[in-house]
Amino acid sequence: MEMFPHRGVVVAAVVVLWVCLCGVRYVHGDCRDRPEPQCCTGRDAFCHNYGLRTDNRYGPCYCDEACTAQQDCCQDYTWICIPVDCEVGEWSGWSACTSSCDIGFAERRRRVTKEPKNGGKACPPEVERRGCYEWDARKCDPATDVALLTPAEFSRDQYPDFRPKRVINTRNSYCVFFYMNEVPTTCILHRQAGQWTHALQPRSTVCVECQPAAMDRNGRCSGDGVDDASTLWKAMGVTGCQGSWLRAEKRDDCNCGDRPGTDFLFV
Repeated sequence: MEMFPHRGVVVAAVVVLWVCLCGVRYVHGDCRDRPEPQCCTGRDAFCHNYGLRTDNRYGPCYCDEACTAQQDCCQDYTWICIPVDCEVGEWSGWSACTSSCDIGFAERRRRVTKEPKNGGKACPPEVERRGCYEWDARKCDPATDVALLTPAEFSRDQYPDFRPKRVINTRNSYCVFFYMNEVPTTCILHRQAGQWTHALQPRSTVCVECQPAAMDRNGRCSGDGVDDASTLWKAMGVTGCQGSWLRAEKRDDCNCGDRPGTDFLFV
């Protein structure tokens, strides 16, 4: 006859009692009982304790931002790890259209002034865009507005058939300074032959004067350029000497001529 007929039952009871006793120390192990940091960003499997969860179950409970979606936060998560919503500043003004000759977009921005924490509301978009369309005929089709050049020391009377000389007493000359982008070898060859194109050199700056006699009815000379766009030029009387330049500055009530040999006139 077995001396301990209920030995298996006793062992099972001891095991259950041990588990319960060991578990008692974790029943109130919430976020506040965790070492620093008590609350964690993102999803962190190591950011946990043992206690009553928000789903009313005992076990591993978490103190990371993902626990609200998983519904496994420790019961004190919402007041220990107080959610902080994202905050943003005011919108900036709209930028210029990205294209000046086609469909583009403009955008405005705002800055995040406070990052979200502990499951607070995420930040809204920081950039907003809208479509736009712009067309500037002079900038978008510059090839139709070619500057014809002659040296400043030359008289416009050398080209009487190109445009009759007119007298406009109510307008003053203005100057345009250009950065030379492209100068073909044709100009170099003419320069070697003693032509006046010696001043037309790549990466140099030239001054071109618009005199009243060359102005149209709007008070401008053809080919005087546009900002932020390459336009075309052509040397009068020098076959094949033509290229592109970029307008650097426009000055009203101005005369070129303080640099002999490097200043020009619009024809």
